[in-house]
Amino acid sequence: TDTDAFYATLRHHSSNSGNPIYVGKATGAWPMTPSWDVKGIPSGITAAMNGVSATGRAVGYRNDATGARNNYALEWNGTGTPGNWFFNGMDGSTKGEAFCISADGAIVFGRSLKPGGGGTNFGYRAVLDGPGSVQSIRELPGFPDSTGSTNLVVPYGCTLDGKFAAGMNYRSAERAVLWDVSDPNPARWTVLDLTDFAAANGVLGTFTRLSRAYSIATNGAGNFVIAGIGADGANTRAFVMTLTPPLASWAHPPTMTITGSPADGFTFRFTSLNNAGIRYYLESTTNLLSANWLTITSATGIGPGLQLHDPAPGGVQKYYRVRVQ
Repeated sequence: TDTDAFYATLRHHSSNSGNPIYVGKATGAWPMTPSWDVKGIPSGITAAMNGVSATGRAVGYRNDATGARNNYALEWNGTGTPGNWFFNGMDGSTKGEAFCISADGAIVFGRSLKPGGGGTNFGYRAVLDGPGSVQSIRELPGFPDSTGSTNLVVPYGCTLDGKFAAGMNYRSAERAVLWDVSDPNPARWTVLDLTDFAAANGVLGTFTRLSRAYSIATNGAGNFVIAGIGADGANTRAFVMTLTPPLASWAHPPTMTITGSPADGFTFRFTSLNNAGIRYYLESTTNLLSANWLTITSATGIGPGLQLHDPAPGGVQKYYRVRVQ
């Protein structure tokens, strides 16, 4: 209920007292007065909070005795000792690491194992009911060529409402990405490669690859501002990118390449949303006034370079369209 307050989280290294972690509330005139709740961590065990909400809930990880990271949360309550609890990842165990959290403390993004994942960590979006209780958890979409790391997806930051997240998808190399998880249907969640997007729009500059997106926020104009790091030859540099919603307009440039001939067929090439839950239908008609469109072929979204082919255009004039469903 405070209008002039913020929450923060940190950890302290000490060989004498282990590695305590903190979540605090700061109020009053600047530089403000913090009130810290402290959770002691035994020596030999490490923990860190990566994100904190406007409710005082911080999320991160805590190692177990084997050294494996587990999804972990602290809850500021002003008593000196925070509430603390583990929560499950996609495989039903607590193995994983949370990275960011929505302002209301209900939506958490992180990485964890998943059933059949072969020991690889994938990105998730979880909705929490309360301390330790996960209402739902869903995998974040990736790319068909995601390979080369045991941590394929890392969502480092999210918007205040938890509808968008930014991070990294490993595609034989680290690639900065943006997820749109605003649709209630997870099958329609999408992922956008920020390097491909910047290159397609002529704003990649001297960067050869945008590697990680660490944070995402909304500015006063309603645009998304994303900060991260990228490769500029042998150098690693910071970047800041501003994007105008909605995401669909970024992933669907109003251009299409058409090649072929009536004898060999026509191929339509364009950029699609990278999401198996979205399908693109190539349809044709000989009369624009008719409601009868013939479906020729269809394919699910793969990102840039989706191709739909009409192998037999015939000898009549045709009109084509691509329908998305």
